[in-house]
Amino acid sequence: MNIPVGFARQGETHKKVCKLHKSLYGLKQAPRPWNMKLTEALLHMGFQQSHYDYSLFTKKARSDIVIILVYVDDLLISGNNQQLLCDTRTDLKKRFKMKDLGELKFFPCIEFARSKQGILMCQMKYALELISESGLSGAKPAESSSKLTAYCDSDWRACIQTRRSVTGYLVKIGSALISWKSKKQSTVSKNFNRSRI
Repeated sequence: MNIPVGFARQGETHKKVCKLHKSLYGLKQAPRPWNMKLTEALLHMGFQQSHYDYSLFTKKARSDIVIILVYVDDLLISGNNQQLLCDTRTDLKKRFKMKDLGELKFFPCIEFARSKQGILMCQMKYALELISESGLSGAKPAESSSKLTAYCDSDWRACIQTRRSVTGYLVKIGSALISWKSKKQSTVSKNFNRSRI
C-alpha cells in the first residue's frame, strides 16, 4: 500500500500504513460489519434470528407475524398485518438509509407475478442467463415426452443397531435417475408410544 500524497512528512524514510476505522462500501470486508449492524438493529426491534437460516428474522405479536429475509443488502419484508409492516419499515428507515421498492417483483433468481389466482414464481430470467453464460443461446428447444418424477420416504427406526430413522428421496426424468439421497438421522427420537400385545 502506498501512502497517499500529503500524508507523508517530508524527509521521513520509514513506511507508515493507514488504519481503516470504518468499513467502506465495496471492500471485501464491508458486508460483515453491515450484516452485524443490521442483525443488531433487528434484534433490538424485537425480531428473532432463525437458528436454521441466519438471514431469516421473525417478529410475532399475538397471531400476527412480520418476516424479514436478508440477501446481502436487500431486505424482503412480509407479514399478515399491514400496520406491523408499516411500523417495521418506518423503524428501519430511522436506522438506515433505505428505499422501498414496493411489491416484490424479483428476489435473487426468482421472478414474482401476482394475479387473482395467487402468486406465480418463475426462474425463466435466471435460466436464460445460465443458458447464455454457458454459450448455449443458439440452441433450439426440443420436445420431450419424459416426465419428471420424484419420490421420498422415511423408515422410522430402520437401523437395528442405532434405532435411528432413515430418510431418502430420488428424482427421475423418464426412466433415468438424475438425483438421489439417503440419510440416517443424527439423533434418536425418544417420543414413541409403546403398546402391549
